[in-house]
Amino acid sequence: MTFEEYLHDKLAPATIKSYSVDVNNLIIYLTPKRTTKASYEDLEVYVNQLREGGYSSGYLKKVVNSLMKYFDYLVTTQQRKDNPCVGIKLKDKVVSSVQLQDLFKPKELELLMNRTDPYPILRIKNQALTSLMIYQGLLVKEMFNLRLGDIDLNEGTIYISSTSKSNERMLKLQPKQVMLFYKYIHEVRPALRRGESNYLLINQRGKPVSGLEISYLLKPMKSMFTDRKLSPMTIKMSVISNLLRDGNNLREVQYYGGYRKVSSVELYRQQQVEELKNVILRMHPY
Repeated sequence: MTFEEYLHDKLAPATIKSYSVDVNNLIIYLTPKRTTKASYEDLEVYVNQLREGGYSSGYLKKVVNSLMKYFDYLVTTQQRKDNPCVGIKLKDKVVSSVQLQDLFKPKELELLMNRTDPYPILRIKNQALTSLMIYQGLLVKEMFNLRLGDIDLNEGTIYISSTSKSNERMLKLQPKQVMLFYKYIHEVRPALRRGESNYLLINQRGKPVSGLEISYLLKPMKSMFTDRKLSPMTIKMSVISNLLRDGNNLREVQYYGGYRKVSSVELYRQQQVEELKNVILRMHPY
């Protein structure tokens, strides 16, 4: 009995398909053999990788529900004796403040482009992907949704479609990105593509890049910043903070980041004011 057959009488076809996708992502992450023997700690690390990729708490909850069903299936079919998902508690909360000392300056973000990869084809692809995080502040879901037609190299722009939590916007590419994406689209992407695909960012299997792949991309760079958390979310927060430091107004930054409410951007400015007060107090105490 397969996992899909196990779910057949319990869930709707669309839900079964969604659960299967979540389980297959775990299997790709752990490999088939490790998945059947996965521990609570393995799953906790996996969920945390998704969280660092910028996925919402609602998505994480869906993934945990999928995996709960999968390990119930393994227990029912006597492939293991326990369900390691039992006990996983999601306590994701909206961050109400921005700690600027934990973010990255533009020169630090630029260092992420100086990565080494065993093959030039991977280096160009990974640099293109990284550039969208450090210059446009894109999160995983936004990068996943990018289509080939969303980038216009002649105009030097990229269109970001809306998500459940962000607005659509048209952003300018950095000059260095135009040449980078030209090489990626005309040299690298055709070598990676298998069959027809209109996704802009694809992996070696010709599939759209996933959150886990992006997390792996950043993993080797984390040793450079042992005092801070490096993830797509902290990179985006850094991009927004740096835009405000450069004097851009709230509405401009709101549009750039795709924020639904200007109050989301004001959190950064309020924190900058507090930081400035602390500096003044240190230099000129009462």
